[in-house]
Amino acid sequence: MKFKEASLILASLFGENAFQKWGESKQKYYGPCLRSIFEVLFPLVANNLELLVSIQKEISNRKEYKEATKRGARAIVRFSKLLKLSEIIANESKKH
Repeated sequence: MKFKEASLILASLFGENAFQKWGESKQKYYGPCLRSIFEVLFPLVANNLELLVSIQKEISNRKEYKEATKRGARAIVRFSKLLKLSEIIANESKKH
């Protein structure tokens, strides 16, 4: 899948909220656009489109995500951990 196509899919599904955290208690998106949420969602687009809505809402609450994005995390280490998280989520999704 091309970058532009994947970007359009994410934009059409989530609009401006695509890369924000989901607040479970208030049931709404909040905060700034987060590159790290993008880095998890983008690889999932091609194979897991129907699951993206629920996955996107859960990413920022996962322990793996919090560990990868904690203060002081280097970009290459963060990205490596987030790619692994993307694989974990994809594998979990295949079980359903």
